[in-house]
Amino acid sequence: MQSQPGATSIGGMNDPIDTHLGAFARETVSCRGGVAISGYVRGGRGKASAELAAHRQEIETITGETLFPGSLNVILDRPVRFKQSEAALFDNGFRMLWPAEMNGVAVWVYRWRHTALHVAEILSSRKLRDVLKNDNKVIVNIDECHIDDIYWTQGLAWHMIWAGRRHWCYTSDRYYFETLGFCRAMGATQERKTPHAPVVSIQAGYPDQRSMRCERNPTLP
Repeated sequence: MQSQPGATSIGGMNDPIDTHLGAFARETVSCRGGVAISGYVRGGRGKASAELAAHRQEIETITGETLFPGSLNVILDRPVRFKQSEAALFDNGFRMLWPAEMNGVAVWVYRWRHTALHVAEILSSRKLRDVLKNDNKVIVNIDECHIDDIYWTQGLAWHMIWAGRRHWCYTSDRYYFETLGFCRAMGATQERKTPHAPVVSIQAGYPDQRSMRCERNPTLP
């Protein structure tokens, strides 16, 4: 992939982070046989460093690498649920990791049980903030076996709470916690609930890379 005007590359690699993707970037599309999920970088509340440091040994055992402290906050352009059965769990199953790739860089998608469906925090051995600023567009590539279903009632509940307000999850603790109970009850968080309703799912393929295969990595819990 060639660099495009207005793009930022990570660590000198040729895969750009395009800041001018327009309407195309607001869709979840097939990319190299996998699922490419677009979003943008957003500043957080600075809580991830301490929360993740408390579980550093667990995380290093799972990932097999030393990750840079903290996380890169990405607000996805649409709700996505990642499959917990394919996740590496830590903190007694409350927190989860999935292997992924962001513009050619190997990363880990990090979530906790009640994460909003449009939030993906990114962990990496690189300091991504050296090249990524707030509002930069990013594309997260992940194997389809890590994507779970979202039922239409769950998507509707997400839309009621977060449409036009996706960034509030990082700018308004009051709004986040006041709406959390409703979102959890309706299944509009990472935690999976199965209502009696039709399912909407994202389907695509993805080539095997790293430990991104659907087979369980024997080193994972």
